Amino acid sequence: MSAGNNALQSLLPNCHAAFTGPSLLPERTSGRIPTMHERILVVDDEPDVVELIGFNLRSRGYEVISASNGLEALLKTRRFHPDLVVLDVMMDGMDGLSVCEILRTQPATRSMPVIIVTAAAGEMAKLNSFSAGATDFMTKPFSPQDLVRKVGRLLESAPRQSQRDSDLDDPSPSSPPSP
Repeated sequence: MSAGNNALQSLLPNCHAAFTGPSLLPERTSGRIPTMHERILVVDDEPDVVELIGFNLRSRGYEVISASNGLEALLKTRRFHPDLVVLDVMMDGMDGLSVCEILRTQPATRSMPVIIVTAAAGEMAKLNSFSAGATDFMTKPFSPQDLVRKVGRLLESAPRQSQRDSDLDDPSPSSPPSP
C-alpha cells in the first residue's frame, strides 16, 4: 500500500462523522454565477471509465467534475454542488454505496440523483444500490449513450440546484413548528 493510500485509510474512519458535521455543509459564496449547464460528478477509480463518461457528458453540454475515490467524491460534492452523481461501487477506501448513504443523510444532497455504475452484476448488486439510496443503476460494460439518456431523464425530474441550496438556509426543515 502506498503512502497516499495509507493517508487516505487513516482518514476514512472519521470521514462519515466529518462529512455529516455542520461545519461541512456546502459553503455558500456570495455573487456566485450559476452555470447554464447542469454539473455532473463522475466517481470511478478507473481513469479510462471517467474519461469515457466525461467525454460523452461534455459532448451533450454537461459540466463534468471527476473524483477517483469516495472521500474525494464527498469533498467535491461539498465544494461544487453537482446536480447529479455517477458513482462506481467498488473503489479502494470508501466504496460507492457508503458515499451514496452519506449523501442521503444531508439536506443539500438527499434528493440529488445518484446513478450507480458498477461491474457487480445481479439482483443483489442492484438491491444493495437501491437500498443505499441510488436513483438508478447500470452494470459495466454499459452504453455511454444509455447513461447520457438516463442522466438527462433524471435531471428533468430532479429538484433544481437552487432548490437544494435553499435547503441549506434551514438545516432542519423537518422539525415541527413551535407552538
